[in-house]
Amino acid sequence: TLPASAINIHYATWGIKSNPTILLCPSMSNSCFVTDHPDLSQETKFHGGLWWQELVGNGPKYPIDINKYHVVSFTPLGSPFGSTSPLTINPDAIDNDNNKFYGSSFPHITPIDQAKFIRMGLDSLGINDKLFCVIGGSMGGMQVLEYAAQFPDTYDKFVAIATTGWTSPSTVALRSIQRKIVKLDPRYNPQGTSVDIDQLEDVLQGLLITRMIGTICYRSRTEFDDRFDWDLKHYDDERGDRFEVENYLEYQGNKFAGYYDANCYLTLSQCMDRMNLGFGFNSFEEGVNRIPDNKEILLLSYNTDYLIPPNELERLSAILGSR
Repeated sequence: TLPASAINIHYATWGIKSNPTILLCPSMSNSCFVTDHPDLSQETKFHGGLWWQELVGNGPKYPIDINKYHVVSFTPLGSPFGSTSPLTINPDAIDNDNNKFYGSSFPHITPIDQAKFIRMGLDSLGINDKLFCVIGGSMGGMQVLEYAAQFPDTYDKFVAIATTGWTSPSTVALRSIQRKIVKLDPRYNPQGTSVDIDQLEDVLQGLLITRMIGTICYRSRTEFDDRFDWDLKHYDDERGDRFEVENYLEYQGNKFAGYYDANCYLTLSQCMDRMNLGFGFNSFEEGVNRIPDNKEILLLSYNTDYLIPPNELERLSAILGSR
């Protein structure tokens, strides 16, 4: 467990607090900086920030207009972008000369913990009125669903995108291989940090490869076949002959591994595996039914999503719609 003194909640808000509040929950790859913000540095704009800048902004052209709504977002527990995580100094491991990160000793967390963390953040900001809406995708969608089940009296509606109410064995299988790849990298440091954004050539190859695998899962076969050249090309002496899609995957892997911490990745990967709205209840259905039937709910999935296919939200929808 984490001592209360070790909990740091990194957040950002937009708009006037007296307006209806929309809570936006980031995915694993994202920080609390949904769109441009005075506290957002040039560096962090491209490392976890601006993930919904086309949806959240100033004026009626944006679906979430910060003139109309008060928007709040919290960097997830375990993320490398400012909230308490494996990058936090462990107060029990400080010696005379060196402060030590939690690293791999960071406690196991679940989406249940993520939802409680969000509630702590809202309470600390004095946001006690009902939230107008809670929105998130992927791991952010897991936070949405857990929050909806745990705190049913604190919101009016929610939107969960490309997510699941119960992580399937197939998804666990894939993520477990990704975690193995990270740990097999000889430069992986269980008690250190892998973040070095100035030296992309020195990124952990294990983390790079896991991102390449993940990118394949998030994109469709049709998109790859339509988007990339089918012919082999010669790029330069270093890269030699390769296909365009290989360059794309390596670029995505390098970019991610250049700013993301390996221990944070492992922590949040396991966190998502532990998503289960039925945990602690007699059945999945019983856990889901904590969500009141008077809520407005929108569940969205992608039919090309290999990691979390549509049938997982369809199962959830069937339970919610049968009441």
